[in-house]
Amino acid sequence: MAWARCGTGVWPARRGGARSPGSGRLAVAASLLLAACWTAAGDPGPPAGQRVKAGTRPYASGVSAAGDLASGDVAYAGRRRYPTRAPDGTLTLRFAGYTWRVAEGHSPPGPTHFHGSNVWVDEAGRLHLALVRRGGRWTGAYVAMVDDRLGFGDYTFQVSGPIGALDPNVVLGLFAYPTRDVGPDGTNEIDIEFARWGDPGNPNGWYTVWPPEPGGSKAFHAFRVPAAAGRTIHTFRRLPDAILFRSVVPSGGDVVEIGRWAFRPARPARHVPRQPMPIHINLWLRDGQPPSDGREVEVVIERFTFSPAR
Repeated sequence: MAWARCGTGVWPARRGGARSPGSGRLAVAASLLLAACWTAAGDPGPPAGQRVKAGTRPYASGVSAAGDLASGDVAYAGRRRYPTRAPDGTLTLRFAGYTWRVAEGHSPPGPTHFHGSNVWVDEAGRLHLALVRRGGRWTGAYVAMVDDRLGFGDYTFQVSGPIGALDPNVVLGLFAYPTRDVGPDGTNEIDIEFARWGDPGNPNGWYTVWPPEPGGSKAFHAFRVPAAAGRTIHTFRRLPDAILFRSVVPSGGDVVEIGRWAFRPARPARHVPRQPMPIHINLWLRDGQPPSDGREVEVVIERFTFSPAR
């Protein structure tokens, strides 16, 4: 079954002129479960909402230790491993085998006040991002790969947290973003975002592809994440002529698909980003507005993996 292409269009008002973020054995099983649902032709499987039978165990509530954390990469405080200050003054930490820079200060997207203490890695190797009130000011979290640039292949994010019930002013982004030598803001970006962009009636899941060159139209597809979804898995596959997105909720020994989109433009050279780029993950406030419900938020990236195309 081939994926249907979604058209291009304009986002709902959302960015305010600024840019747009298990256990070891069971997490691996979940990744294999998701990968098994892809076919060699890039077909993601059955329609959204249909269960996919798989011979693997479901997620467990507990987690076991992971080996991502290299000695000296992070500071240890209680059960949390916080970023450390690099020689150039930036904050960095290790997660999923990569080094990530941790944002600080008031900056886009939003703009949002980002705080280094809102990011940490736990003893199981999971990345935590928090949106919390500090000293009367709301602060978010933002990390980006320092040195690595990833190209064609499969990108998988295993997420735990209330992403289906985020406040309309809160945004979680998981995305590839261009370095300056690849292109300016508004180009080359590949997004999976969870947001309602200030309107409670909007869908809360968004796949977006920005064109390689300035002036082109971005393409997007919206989907809905159930409010009760605790753990979710989100993947995009980068190909030279297409980008394939998929989101599922683990359920027992199956997965329930909640979103999918195949972006296959007729002129891929003009619409599909092809340059290697770093991954960014952020938790931020639309237009810098505080959560309308006044609640703090914590999201856990249980695992991030990249499998290069062969």
